[in-house]
Amino acid sequence: MTFLQRLLVSLPPLMALAAVTPSAMAYIGPGSGISVIGSLLGLLATVLIAVGAIVLFPIRRMMKKRRREESAESLDGEAEPATGTSAMETVEEPNTNPR
Repeated sequence: MTFLQRLLVSLPPLMALAAVTPSAMAYIGPGSGISVIGSLLGLLATVLIAVGAIVLFPIRRMMKKRRREESAESLDGEAEPATGTSAMETVEEPNTNPR
């Protein structure tokens, strides 16, 4: 007997048992209700962020690769001339502030 067959056989008696049981008449206060809602929202946000990260990672990687290819094509294999000064070429001014 497969799992699905066992589930289908046991489902009607469980539903009948749930229909016959009396209500619990239990009180859930506002604090515990808000805690449950907050926990469920946090769990939902975590799942959505995880799924979003898994879906968006390949897309971001593809976009980054495309940008690199476009910048390589715009250079046409030529190196641009360097502008400005390097750190080795800078000259430090002497400190004329007496302290």
